[in-house]
Amino acid sequence: GRPATVLGRALPASGGCVLRLIRLATARAQEIADGKPRLLSGLPTDKSSIAALEEITQGLVVCKVNGKVLGNGKKN
Repeated sequence: GRPATVLGRALPASGGCVLRLIRLATARAQEIADGKPRLLSGLPTDKSSIAALEEITQGLVVCKVNGKVLGNGKKN
């Protein structure tokens, strides 16, 4: 299904670490649920968790470890 596909595409953004990806996606999904604006428009879902994973996949939300951006982040 779609969530598994999004998860698989987002994993490289965390350096391949599932726990790191879950923490990043959870934090961003909570921001969206709390009313922060989405960074992508036109997504076919209103689920904040999927929106967060899509933002991570697109490099709009990045994971930094020791100041280094992991994955293919387009934004520093």
